[in-house]
Amino acid sequence: MLDALVDIHKQLAKVKAAIYGDTEMGLGIAKLMTELGMDPRILATGATNDGVCQKGCEIAPRSSVLRGVDFDDIHKEIISNDVDLMIGPSTGRQISKEEKIPLLRVGLPNHDRFGAARQMVLGYAGAMRLVDDMTNRPLDRK
Repeated sequence: MLDALVDIHKQLAKVKAAIYGDTEMGLGIAKLMTELGMDPRILATGATNDGVCQKGCEIAPRSSVLRGVDFDDIHKEIISNDVDLMIGPSTGRQISKEEKIPLLRVGLPNHDRFGAARQMVLGYAGAMRLVDDMTNRPLDRK
């Protein structure tokens, strides 16, 4: 895993990302991204918990932490932040398509991919799959 993270870092350094969806998932992915040298620009959730802003700002101090928002708000923020990668449920696919930004589907709901309910993002195997997918999405644009 550590060897993979070192190799992946070369590809992901400075990649700007928008993370949206479940609060705990978003915070965890933001932490992983910062450790990989990525630049999480947006951390958005529909939840209204004040702790999200505090924790999000601790993890990624340069990011816009949005709580209690909808996809119109997220879309505006993505446009103004020149994002390279979106990470969240399939509900963000319209923004991804319109802005031509790769979307890594993580979390629920995920209605437009077969087997999405079984995707693993926890533990060793899940983390390896997640970082591989994080790396391959921006590579698809090159």
